[in-house]
Amino acid sequence: MPKVPGAPPRVTREYPVLGHMAEFVRGPFDLLKRASEQGDLVALRLLHQDVVLRTGPDATAASSHRPTDQPGRREPYTLTTPLSGVGRVLVPPAPGRDDQNRT
Repeated sequence: MPKVPGAPPRVTREYPVLGHMAEFVRGPFDLLKRASEQGDLVALRLLHQDVVLRTGPDATAASSHRPTDQPGRREPYTLTTPLSGVGRVLVPPAPGRDDQNRT
């Protein structure tokens, strides 16, 4: 995999084609713990999908303390409702969704 300038460092022990999927299937928590030990912001690959893992207060601060003019968690649900229907595609009931927005 070629290095991209500004991209987060990749988690070690990546297999060709599979990436980190075999390790993820064997023990997802072990993989995520190992990844977080390599830094607060790291990239890993699950088959064909690149995933960025943010851990620690500094790495998660950008999404936790967003300006009020940027969309929050509720807006994607509103945008996908016409395509998927109400209550479908990871849309929890309103009380649960409201609890998620408080975090």
